[in-house]
Order: sequence, then structure tokens, then C-alpha cells
Amino acid sequence: MDPSHPLYASAILGFYREGDIPKMLAQGLDDRFDGSHMLRWSGMRGEQQSFGEYVFVIISPCGQPIFLEIKAGSAAQSDNGLTK
Repeated sequence: MDPSHPLYASAILGFYREGDIPKMLAQGLDDRFDGSHMLRWSGMRGEQQSFGEYVFVIISPCGQPIFLEIKAGSAAQSDNGLTK
């Protein structure tokens, strides 16, 4: 895509913002928390296997997971929730 295209800028800025999040989490959370960036997963439902990834997974000191999905750009709110 042409770097002068408006969508190119938001994609690049989103990529850099996603890279800032681990640094912000490391500075803001105490050392008892653990985390992972781009954690891949797979699962089975009947005969169908699915694959995906969690952008950020934070594990609290009590062992509870916190899943964060980071998206760049604007979102729209409707009766069905937030959409990209």
C-alpha cells in the first residue's frame, strides 16, 4: 500500500502502539504479574480444529488471566456492542 494512503498511516501507528503496550504494562504492574504477547492457541470443537492468538495475556498473582485485544483505529458502537 502507498505510504501516503490514509489507511497506511493508521495501520503503522497501530502497530507501534501495540508495541508500546508491553512496556506500559511492565511499568504499571508490579512484579507479581506475568504476561505474554501474541500467545497462539488452538482448540477442537467436534471434528473442527480452530487456531488463533491472544494479543496480550496477563496472569494476576492469584493465577487469574486477563486477555487484552488491541485494535488500531476507530470503533463503532451499536446495540450489538463494539465493532471495528
